Amino acid sequence: MSKWYLGLSTSGHDPALALVDESGRVAFAEATERYLQDKRAWGAAPDHVGHLESALAAIGFDPAADELVVASSWARVKANLPVRVSNALLPASDGLWLRGLQAHAVEAAGASLLRLGLAAEQPEVLRFDHHECHAAAACYSAPFADGLCLVIDGEGEVGGHRAQQRDVDRAGAQRLDLVGREHLAAEGEVDAGKLLGEPP
Repeated sequence: MSKWYLGLSTSGHDPALALVDESGRVAFAEATERYLQDKRAWGAAPDHVGHLESALAAIGFDPAADELVVASSWARVKANLPVRVSNALLPASDGLWLRGLQAHAVEAAGASLLRLGLAAEQPEVLRFDHHECHAAAACYSAPFADGLCLVIDGEGEVGGHRAQQRDVDRAGAQRLDLVGREHLAAEGEVDAGKLLGEPP
C-alpha cells in the first residue's frame, strides 16, 4: 500500500494537478502546457475527471490498495476575506468574478474522487497558504543549497508579496522558513507578476 498526495491548484484559473509519493518524489506534475489546452482555463477544475484518471494510471496508482490525500494551494476562500475589490490591477468586475471562481475551486477540491469511485464522500483537503505554495515550488526545485525567495503575486491570501528563506541542513533535508510578510497597502503600487508556479 502506498500513500499518494494529490496537489491541486485551486485559484479558479490556471488549474493544475501534481501527484507526489510519500517520500516526496514528484511522480506527475503540470507546468506550462495544460491538459485542456486553454491558456488560463478560467473556472476549470484542476482535477478534471478524465485527466486525473489518466494521471493516476500513469503513476501506477492502485485504487484497491493505495491511499490518496488531497491538498489545495489555498488555505482560505478569498470571497470570505475582508478585502476591498479595486480597479488597481484589473477591472473590479474581473476581481469579483475571480473571487467566485476561486471560491468554487477551493470548495470543490477533490470532488473528482467521488466520480472516480475513490471516495464515498467529499474528501478532507489539506489546505496551504497560496504564497507558501509558490515559494515551495521555487525553492524545492532550485539548484541552490540556500537562498531567498521573494513571491510577488497579484493578491494571494490578501497581500502581494512574501519572502521565504531556504536552507539545507547537514542531513540534506530542505527547510523553508518564513522570514517576512508584508501586505501591499497602496493600490497600484506594484504590477502583479507571477514569479513562481505559473506560466507567463
